[in-house]
Parts: sequence; C-alpha cells; structure tokens
Amino acid sequence: MKIALILLSLLFSFISCDAVCTEVVLKEELAQDIKDNNKLDCLRKVRPKPESEDEEQLKNRLAAVWDSDCAFEAEYDWTKYLKQNYGFSGS
Repeated sequence: MKIALILLSLLFSFISCDAVCTEVVLKEELAQDIKDNNKLDCLRKVRPKPESEDEEQLKNRLAAVWDSDCAFEAEYDWTKYLKQNYGFSGS
C-alpha cells in the first residue's frame, strides 16, 4: 500500500494535479458522483428531489454528495486517465 501511495504521489507530481485525500476516498467520491447522474458535478450539498425518483435513485443522489474532506484539482484533461485506469465510463 505504501508503494502504491508513493507511486501515486509521483504520478500526481508529474501531471500537475493534487488530491487532498487518500486514493481510496477519491475513487469512492468519484464513483458515487458519476453513478448518480453520469456526471462529475462534485456537489457539496444534496440536489433538490426530482419529481419522480425511485429508492435506488434517492440512494445514489444522497451518496453522490461530496461529504468527505476530499478535494481535487488538475491542470489537464484527467478524465481520460480516470476512464482508462479506474474503469469509469461517465461523460
């Protein structure tokens, strides 16, 4: 695990981005966010309830809120890397 974190740190230093959390938390936040509405919108507050929403959609909408201390910034199009390396398919 320590080796993975060191490699991830080196990778982030070469590609001009920062994550202020663990890789596990970042991946979880990204996955929950994309699963909600197939978008990476990084909301910190719960979106208003749509007119029709089933239980699964409600669960996804609530989970999609970025409620951890995780923050992420990048100066390049990192979505291609995210899709290739983590299997996310959101647009």
